[in-house]
Amino acid sequence: MNTLPYPHRHDFFHVVWVTRGTGTHTIDSVPYSVNPNTMFFMKPGQIHTFELSDDATGYTLNFSQEFFLLNMRSTVVIDNNPFFRLDDPVQALNLTENVAYSLQFIMDRIEAEYQSELNGYHNIICSYLHILFTLTARAANQREHCKDHISPHILLARRFRKLLEEEPVSLTSSSRYAHTLCVSERRLSEATKAAEGLTATEVIRVLPRYCGHS
Repeated sequence: MNTLPYPHRHDFFHVVWVTRGTGTHTIDSVPYSVNPNTMFFMKPGQIHTFELSDDATGYTLNFSQEFFLLNMRSTVVIDNNPFFRLDDPVQALNLTENVAYSLQFIMDRIEAEYQSELNGYHNIICSYLHILFTLTARAANQREHCKDHISPHILLARRFRKLLEEEPVSLTSSSRYAHTLCVSERRLSEATKAAEGLTATEVIRVLPRYCGHS
């Protein structure tokens, strides 16, 4: 498991499974406790940072939306996923021993396919990802997950970033985005400042710089 010790963002989906160790994982200013067999789920653009004990080990999975939808026809698959939905996503999940045992097999197969690069390995990895998210979603429904209150500022900042992804050309000013989101320009900037440390105008200006960085 390789994690950066300072706040950062990715332009891809990022899943971290801590199999051993303790600490704190902060996602969009919300702190989550890290314990053995805790899994974390992040969408592109979310800011996060780890503080982990020296004995921490685990796995990271990084993939683009295009890869995840390799054999699918609609982004609804992601939008309806409890870990990546816009409102109140499950960002952290404590795994039972039985679920962890099942996921270990999937992780081993993903790693084997990735290293083999045999014909069709992309499709096989994609299929294993869907199985992984089906099992973890089932676990989230059956077991109380690490649920923390997410502030209205963060939710508004997420809606703003999703709108930026959907309509990056048609809307060119923070005031027009604020109007589309039915909030004042000041409230939008307060939200992005609280969530990302940037005003709405600054987010629009620097957004292209995030592409290709992790």
